Amino acid sequence: MPVLTRSHLLGEPIMIQHLARMGMIVISFVALSACGTSTGGTPTTSTPAAARTPNAELVPYMVEGVSINKPLTDKPGNPTEGRKVAIGMTLGNCLACHKLPIPEEEFHGEIGPDLKGVGNRLPEAVLRLRVVDAKRFNPMTSMPAFYKAEGLHRVAKERVGKPALTAQQIEDLVAYLKTLK
Repeated sequence: MPVLTRSHLLGEPIMIQHLARMGMIVISFVALSACGTSTGGTPTTSTPAAARTPNAELVPYMVEGVSINKPLTDKPGNPTEGRKVAIGMTLGNCLACHKLPIPEEEFHGEIGPDLKGVGNRLPEAVLRLRVVDAKRFNPMTSMPAFYKAEGLHRVAKERVGKPALTAQQIEDLVAYLKTLK
């Protein structure tokens, strides 16, 4: 595929597919700020929180330190579905910011940390909080909250009160990340 331009964000040549993914970064900043970026704060122990899933009541969860120890759903996460969430440009779109051990995907982000081996480095409960609301762990992160519906700013009207991912998608994504050894 021919090189079309140089990316000001990554400082490397980008191609058509990468432009689409980079376009998703722009959309992500709009849509995920739509899904939300929180105003930050420090992690606290035993802090109750809740998020909305489509057609369901709010699912309460407990933040303990830098973890959410209890899964958000009764159904175990499916790593195969979680992989789809990770690479889906309209879902988690993790590849926009992170490098993942997915060789068939040509372009990977460089903004966030490489996720290869994250399943060895971090416990499931810590991964869950980082996906749910990374600002609870690190208030300065640029990673958006994927399962938060309140306390957000610059939210698109159609995304108000809705998290970026469902509770099951969070559990699927966490199950996938745990396979990355």
